[in-house]
Amino acid sequence: MWEKLAWNVEELEDIQRMQNDEFQPLCYAFLDACITAQCLQHWVLHHLGMQGKEKSKAFEAELYTRMPDQLMCVSIANSAKHAHYSGDWSGVLELVFEPSDEDVQGGWSVRHIYPGSEERLVTVGNLRELCFQWFNLLVERGLVHGPYTSPAWFSNKMRRIFGNWDLPEQEPL
Repeated sequence: MWEKLAWNVEELEDIQRMQNDEFQPLCYAFLDACITAQCLQHWVLHHLGMQGKEKSKAFEAELYTRMPDQLMCVSIANSAKHAHYSGDWSGVLELVFEPSDEDVQGGWSVRHIYPGSEERLVTVGNLRELCFQWFNLLVERGLVHGPYTSPAWFSNKMRRIFGNWDLPEQEPL
């Protein structure tokens, strides 16, 4: 499930880079990444034997403190599932078209607007960081072993882009 989250984030980055003038693909990829992050949370709860409400609430509190963007993802995934928002995460997300300038390519971006009008740009980097945070937690909890390595699909993508050079063999997660 972790590799699926990493794949969703990579797809989101590709869309933001190559289809930056279309907001629907960005929305769909962002939603897919959020749903996968929520599924990963459920998978971890199951594999750690935390099905009880008390155990899962304690784990979620730790998780959301450690990974605030996970709470955002869960809230977005639940909103999509139930067609209304309910949860602890506050604020709204808005898609904003950012014009180009000499430093930055223009395109659609996702902004988190907190109650009281404070804003934060939600970037692919936020979700990529969430992937690394999840990987570290999976290692700590004994669900994966060893240092971080890129998923095989990512290595294959790099081969297609840069040529078929040999990469070191990777252990599956």
